[in-house]
Order: sequence, then structure tokens, then C-alpha cells
Amino acid sequence: MYLDHVDENNKRIRVWRGDPEPLVRVAIDKKFYAKYPLLNGIELYQDTYFNTRQTERLIEELRRFADELEPKAKKSIDDLIGFLQENELHHYFRFVGD
Repeated sequence: MYLDHVDENNKRIRVWRGDPEPLVRVAIDKKFYAKYPLLNGIELYQDTYFNTRQTERLIEELRRFADELEPKAKKSIDDLIGFLQENELHHYFRFVGD
């Protein structure tokens, strides 16, 4: 799994290839649904898109989630948050599943 930052024509602007393991853990475990509904909605075997408004909420979830992680995994999530914060109107983030 990796993350594309794309424009409204689905043209890649940049890509994040950090460690997806912490995200995968939340995406596959339904016990996280109520606590992290956006993270839990990431589809591992299909692409999942987030618009600007959804990305703001996703960042909030990631911050809460990062507080529960060990330092190495937290750094990966912090890097992802930094990547997501560089967003503009009419841009999207696409989690690319296997």
C-alpha cells in the first residue's frame, strides 16, 4: 500500500511510500471502526480516495491513533500526517491497495 497525492484529473503530484503496517492493522480490524471510521474504511485491495474535507478528518484520526503507537510506528504516522497536510482544493489522496 502506498499513497498518491493527485489532482482533479487523477494526475499524480507526489507519492508517500512510508511504512503502511500501522494503517493496515486498523484497516483490517473491525474493532477500530467506531474509534477510527475513516482509517478503518481504507480498502486494502482497492483504491480509497479522500477529498480535502475528508483529509482534515483523517489527519485528526491519525493524530489520535499515533498517540497509541510505539515510537517507530508513530514516526511513520507522523510522516504521513506531514504528507497529508500539504493539500490544496481540488486535490485528492488515493490510498492504493494491492
